[in-house]
Amino acid sequence: TTQTTNVTDEISIITNLTDQLTTKAEKLTFDLWAKDVEGNKISLSNIRVTNNEQYVDVNWDDLEKTSYTLQLDIGINNVVIQVEHNGQVRSESYTLIREAAEDGDVIGTFTFSLEAFTVGLGYIIEPVRADLIKGQNAAQQLDSLLTEYDFDYNYTGSLESSFYLSSILDGGNQVYKTVPFIPDVLKEKLEGNYDETSYDEAYGLGEFDFNYMSGWMYTVNNNFPNVGFADQYLQDGDVMRVQYTLAYGMDIGGADAMGGGYGNFFGKVNKDNLTKKIAEINSDVNKDAYLSVNGRQVAYDHAVDTLQTVNITQAEVDAALSDIYAAE
Repeated sequence: TTQTTNVTDEISIITNLTDQLTTKAEKLTFDLWAKDVEGNKISLSNIRVTNNEQYVDVNWDDLEKTSYTLQLDIGINNVVIQVEHNGQVRSESYTLIREAAEDGDVIGTFTFSLEAFTVGLGYIIEPVRADLIKGQNAAQQLDSLLTEYDFDYNYTGSLESSFYLSSILDGGNQVYKTVPFIPDVLKEKLEGNYDETSYDEAYGLGEFDFNYMSGWMYTVNNNFPNVGFADQYLQDGDVMRVQYTLAYGMDIGGADAMGGGYGNFFGKVNKDNLTKKIAEINSDVNKDAYLSVNGRQVAYDHAVDTLQTVNITQAEVDAALSDIYAAE
């Protein structure tokens, strides 16, 4: 999914919809940033979204963005976003094509990872490619993956509505493979608001461990949705990273997910391309043979270390990806 922008003197429209997208998914979740010339969010009352001339309901609206879920018709879907402000009207149009498929069909793949870098536990589940199943929302896809990798979990709501991941638990697999620790650079930012001993392995890794600001959050294509897993529908090629935070997302680049008023501790970095490449390698049945070629194991290990560094820069992430391609 790419982000497109339509800017006028008074209005900017930014969305993560992709024009001319072809999909077999029945539903598609997207975000909209509609702002005035000073960067202030335009009131929801001045925004109208339609699909084939039918009004699209809002999922959630906060101080940063508005989210929607499209119910796609088979064939052509003409999505129009119209924004009014100070007497101006601007619109952006997208054509989406839905192809027929049955619920339960594999309609693509997505990249998935489960990350606990902020407490030194690394990857709970390393980046992998997963099948995208028609009819399943992100909560159901998450449930399938946690089951596949033999983890239990606690949650509120249901897989169909208001799903919130509260903690990851041991199953046949372990969460706490090492003693947790908070990186020093993050400790400085937390300014004493943490307790490295405040957790219980028997209750897994979840909300309110280590401090009062902790819990699980997630990104789709480096964007923190303002809706829960059950209201998120993935598309072929998406990257979904489930990440543990100690600071309402400010330590993982997700300050804006809180609806405004917060700032990130570190520069926001896009790790998706490198994560996808590691997932490609991890999901290859010939992974061991691939890594045995001179230089590839070193580049791979460096890339994994880079991804797990909480204060990494974009230049370092991009360089790690380039090193893998050079080794190939």
